[in-house]
Amino acid sequence: MLISNAALTPRYPSAFKPLAGVDLDIARQSYEINALAPLKLAQAFIDHVAASDQKKFIAMSSRGGSFAEGPKMPMMYEYRGSKAALNMYMHVLSFETQKRSVIAVALSPGTVNTTPGFKLPDAIEPPESVALMLEVIATLEPEDNGKFLNHEDGEAIPW
Repeated sequence: MLISNAALTPRYPSAFKPLAGVDLDIARQSYEINALAPLKLAQAFIDHVAASDQKKFIAMSSRGGSFAEGPKMPMMYEYRGSKAALNMYMHVLSFETQKRSVIAVALSPGTVNTTPGFKLPDAIEPPESVALMLEVIATLEPEDNGKFLNHEDGEAIPW
């Protein structure tokens, strides 16, 4: 199994900058790290994943990358755009992985407190997120291939 979990996430309050405040250099970095890096990992390691016992390729995404579920406000342009791209890459990849019996999914870890000293309202701590995601990953079936899944119950998140 391969889990791609690196990401470039904006820090609050910089995440709430309007269009005029979008930093295109950060947008490029976000795209490189959040979307292209998992695709590069797939290129480099998909043969190993296909030869493994579990045959699972998991990319950490975000509800922020969902048109249907993302916040309905102008925020986190760089991050949200990169996660939407990641979701599409995983969807497209699933057409190849299906032929190799590999399950490729995008997985949302939920809203997680990852910045030391800063607590997001209603966020969970990393150990809780990881435990929930591991339960979802353990129950993945071939019909989950290509989906964008919720960390809590493995239900599909709308695109």
